[in-house]
Amino acid sequence: MGYFFYFFILFSFLLLHITTSLAACIESAAGIVCSGTRDGIMYALDKKSGAVKWTYKTDGSLEYCEPVAVNGVICFGSEDSYIYGIEALTGREVWRVKTDKKVSSGAATSNGLVYIGSRDSNIYAIEARTGATKWVYRTDGSIEDFTPLIADNGNIVLIGSKDQYFYAINTAGGQELWRYKADDPVFQTRADLGQGMVFFCCKNGYVYGLDVKTGREYWRYRTERGIDRSNPCYGNGFVYIASVDDRLYAINAQTGTEAWSFREDNAITSSPSFYRDKVYCASRNGNFYAFNCSTGAILWRQRLDGDVVDTAPVFYENRTLYETYVYIGTTDGGLYAFNTKTGGQVWRYRTDSSVEKTLPIFYEGTLYLGFLKNYFYALDAIRGNQIWRFRSFEN
Repeated sequence: MGYFFYFFILFSFLLLHITTSLAACIESAAGIVCSGTRDGIMYALDKKSGAVKWTYKTDGSLEYCEPVAVNGVICFGSEDSYIYGIEALTGREVWRVKTDKKVSSGAATSNGLVYIGSRDSNIYAIEARTGATKWVYRTDGSIEDFTPLIADNGNIVLIGSKDQYFYAINTAGGQELWRYKADDPVFQTRADLGQGMVFFCCKNGYVYGLDVKTGREYWRYRTERGIDRSNPCYGNGFVYIASVDDRLYAINAQTGTEAWSFREDNAITSSPSFYRDKVYCASRNGNFYAFNCSTGAILWRQRLDGDVVDTAPVFYENRTLYETYVYIGTTDGGLYAFNTKTGGQVWRYRTDSSVEKTLPIFYEGTLYLGFLKNYFYALDAIRGNQIWRFRSFEN
């Protein structure tokens, strides 16, 4: 299963289905959690205490950097046009690769390589340990806020460009396998995988289903209006997408026909998430729903105090309690945990700023969230108690 995919983190009871920015990463061997800030600083914090292990300053914003940890190296791009590799234990710069324009997309990794796109229209494949550039593939448009998706057991990297094309590149040599012309620029979104297909969307409201190996179009579906800050996710034979036409859609992944839709009272500018037999989605005005993924029947609904923008529900499975929690953040600073089965609120935590453009990550029962404005948080994932809170050096 792919991007809107299950992240199996072997060292915890974590199960996520996500499609928005992961603004932090865990490097377990070094015992750190890493995250970047708008003022260009990458922080490595002790995952247990929140103490600063090291910092690394770049000359551009790291708001969209989405770092990854590969073979003891923290890899990320910066809007100063560089891609960096920083030693996880010490914070020493191992390498940097110069691109010709800002890097405002996240990184993906497979088989010791890091893949990342730049606004210079290129996607780079870089050896994580050494910084050696294995290959560079050039598209005809800027690559912005689009994290590459790895497919076909690490053999294919998929990426969208503002030239309106969606690309499949061979990871071994950087050769183009296929390209598909969409109806609008492909940026500020993510793709997902399922049933041998890749699914992606454009802001003009189109959702596409393509053969991941050949690029053959199986179908395209258009919502009534545009798609803003929502990404497609696959689950149980359906592709789910939200639209500013106030609707959540379930599209048959094989045929591209609408299976069901749900109309809200306000635009939906966040992403749906799938877990087991349910799909979860929140509207801009703070209604949070769990639906039967096949029929669209509402299983439960919760009213949040703030709006929900540019985020997605995430999940934590606690096998000791045999319960799973779903987490969602709001623009008024609220972070909520609900029981996925009953919809009952487990806890609520108030942060110091809007919870958007980022998602929690989990490690050994701890939820990490940040940076939100100037703060990074570590909470008990089950109880919601604050373990530590770190304030960045940013003014």
